[in-house]
Amino acid sequence: EAVDKEKNDTLDAVENISAIIEETASGSALVHDMAQNLLNSVEKLNTTAEALDNNMDGLKTEIAVFKI
Repeated sequence: EAVDKEKNDTLDAVENISAIIEETASGSALVHDMAQNLLNSVEKLNTTAEALDNNMDGLKTEIAVFKI
């Protein structure tokens, strides 16, 4: 009977560890997805900033015509 209890306790512990590993993996996947979304947003922001810089250069050139 003591052996059965030890066996059951061990199985419960293994199941708990397995559940924790699954939760950790799920959390890691979520963090990965969020990091990827953040990286994509930063890349879009960088592209937009570059386009704005190019537009400003063009605007400066056009405004220079009106300087006295």
